[in-house]
Amino acid sequence: MSDHLKQQIKAKMQERDRLEATIQDCSARLEATGVGLQDKLVDGEGFPRGDIDVPAIRADRQQVAVLTNDHKRVTSQIEQLMHELHAEARRAPAADTAKRPRVTETHTSAPLPLHTSPTIVPAMRPFALVDEVSSDSPAEGAGVAVGDQLIAFASVTGQTPNTLPAVAAALQAHENREVDARVLRRGNIVNLKLTPHSWAGRGLLGCHLRPL
Repeated sequence: MSDHLKQQIKAKMQERDRLEATIQDCSARLEATGVGLQDKLVDGEGFPRGDIDVPAIRADRQQVAVLTNDHKRVTSQIEQLMHELHAEARRAPAADTAKRPRVTETHTSAPLPLHTSPTIVPAMRPFALVDEVSSDSPAEGAGVAVGDQLIAFASVTGQTPNTLPAVAAALQAHENREVDARVLRRGNIVNLKLTPHSWAGRGLLGCHLRPL
């Protein structure tokens, strides 16, 4: 049973990776147009702008919205499968459990309850949880830790629409350039400086964000 669960988890993680890659591609195209995910597509008189491909931009924005919802669904499914795997491991005899490979906890780290505190103003409210940081990655080198709750990345905050696609677009825009980030860590606000860049692993930072 545990092998079947592991196969399911692996398949879901691969699906999540594909979704993230597509979201990143769409976000990069939107940023290249200069309008991104938020700027108006009409001129001052209410007519479609003539300097941009409005239908293509609308299509990319719609795809980002749909894929973002799919990403949330798949992430929730991964968490459920991980909980089932951990529950099965706890039920197994101690001798058998000792033989099992250690299951990483990074995918199921629960958000710190502080992110719901009413004392945090909207612009300072965390919008994503770091649930995985790869070894020797740019994120690890910059001090990002599992359990950090992202408050701001470049100009992206909790008030930014489609926050995770916006972060992906900001990553592309700041490749090989230092960018400011702010996280909530064990109740304290921590300011970080990161430089997204290509490395031996996947992505430009080597960490994974789960929406809150």
